[in-house]
This record gives sequence, structure tokens and C-alpha cells, in this order.
Amino acid sequence: MHGTIAKPDDVDLFELEQFTEGFPHQAFEVLRKQAPVYWYERPGQERFWVISKYDDIVRISADPETFISGKGVVIGDDLMAGEM
Repeated sequence: MHGTIAKPDDVDLFELEQFTEGFPHQAFEVLRKQAPVYWYERPGQERFWVISKYDDIVRISADPETFISGKGVVIGDDLMAGEM
């Protein structure tokens, strides 16, 4: 990962290199502490909710009628299609 992540807006989940270096713990630590349920929106990228706390993920997973995504849970299809 490049640079310091001090706030949720510093997190770039489309920076693929950070994932090749291992899990981006610093990014998710910032999200868990400052914005555990975060609307990820960046110019030119897909927008989506980031849920970063275990208990929230468990609750959301157990209630699909309330928490549903009509498009599924696929991030970066367009991005990855160009690399295949």
C-alpha cells in the first residue's frame, strides 16, 4: 500500500497492488474505527457500501430481505474484464 491512510476518504479499494502485497489491514482498520458502514464513492469507479465490522456483516448476512443488492456482490467486473 502506498502512503498513509488517515481517514476513510484516503482508502482506495481499487488500488489492486495493495492486495497483491497482502491484505490491506491499515485501510480496513481505518474504516472499522471511523466509518464501519461506509458508502464508497470515487470519481470514475463503482459505488458500493463497505461493511467492515464482523458483527455488522453477520447481521446483514442474516437478513437478506432488508439488506439486498439487486446486482449481486461483484466489484470491478469492468475493471477486471480488461485484464483477462
